[in-house]
Amino acid sequence: MIKILALLLVSTLAHADIYTRNLLPFGEMEAFTGNTGTGGGLLSSSAVYYNPAVLTQIEEPRLAVSATSYVQSVISAEYTFSKDFNNLPFRVSSFQSVPGTVASVFHGKDFTWAYFILVPESLQSDAQFSFGSSETEISSFSKQSANDIWGGLSGAIPLSENFSLGATFFAARHELSLINTQNVSFKTKPNTAAFSQSYFSGSSIEVSCILGLSYRLASWANLGLRVQSPFLHIIGNGSGTISVNKVENGILSQTGSHEDSLDVNYQLPLDFTLGGTFWLTDKIQVLVDTSLQTPLTYNSIEKSNQFANRQSTRLTPRFNLGGLYHLRPDFSLQGGFYAIPSAAKELSDGDSSASTFYGTTLGASYLAGRVKSSLGAFFIWSNHDSQNALYTMNLKTRVYGALLTVAYLL
Repeated sequence: MIKILALLLVSTLAHADIYTRNLLPFGEMEAFTGNTGTGGGLLSSSAVYYNPAVLTQIEEPRLAVSATSYVQSVISAEYTFSKDFNNLPFRVSSFQSVPGTVASVFHGKDFTWAYFILVPESLQSDAQFSFGSSETEISSFSKQSANDIWGGLSGAIPLSENFSLGATFFAARHELSLINTQNVSFKTKPNTAAFSQSYFSGSSIEVSCILGLSYRLASWANLGLRVQSPFLHIIGNGSGTISVNKVENGILSQTGSHEDSLDVNYQLPLDFTLGGTFWLTDKIQVLVDTSLQTPLTYNSIEKSNQFANRQSTRLTPRFNLGGLYHLRPDFSLQGGFYAIPSAAKELSDGDSSASTFYGTTLGASYLAGRVKSSLGAFFIWSNHDSQNALYTMNLKTRVYGALLTVAYLL
């Protein structure tokens, strides 16, 4: 039963993490083209993330601000139990405002430089559900939140007329909190019940670097290579509390524990992306990115008896496709599609939390004087079926939202 509750809690927060990397649209222009941009051609300050080498394609200094993205997510599941439990309809609906990014690009004598603050993730989710059998009633409430903020410096230099090299160095702060309560009552034992509550809060700081290479293959084609190093853990701290109250035959008993100074660790594994930008005509531009995330196993909470959490991923590809149609020099339409298989490994009982997420984006950009504004929307979905000895599950995830970015050409 605990395993069921754990699976439900994990599924309430589908965020762009180690298992679903680059799930949400992100970037000044890349967010509207399905998170493509490794091959360049977008003249976007978010090249600091997608491929710092293509910063050399930006001829004018610019300051870009990605305004708040509004995200609505709906996660629903249908559980059919093989034992004496009622079928469980499970649904989570949440609304989040995701802060944006700020990046500034400027030119030195030989280098193109950029400094930035990125917020790739700021999400929260609430879930409440109950189910039971002919003898037991179980109810649970959980609240989770995850926030990331990255800050750093990028530099790029042309090596020749067709080659350029770039690098980004940044520090990342990750915050995570979880509150969960569970109530268990026994229909055949009116004087017996149990109540548990757990709370965890922690944060960590890591550093990483991104290396990029850009190659001008022809006047109509540009290729890019991006390599992001694994996160290097610097420091982490967290605390957690678990309490359990039981009433049996009218007698109350209490147990619990509290842990401080936990070493919280957040990791992203080594990641490779090969991208291309192709101008089919002077108005039609196509972007393609193919990525590969390497396997990784680590403990996200160290030195803990109650909260130890082991994360493990498999070798996982990602596929992104984007396009632009330049109606006029000052106005363009964008669109994109991507597929992100979950990097999660199979669970120990044969069940699997691995599923594939799909996303589509649409947007439009308009240049008025020296201000470029882009407005768009996105939709992400996933369907996942799994089965073990206890239940059959059909999990559906739907996420949609709006995007707005503004860039000022200095």
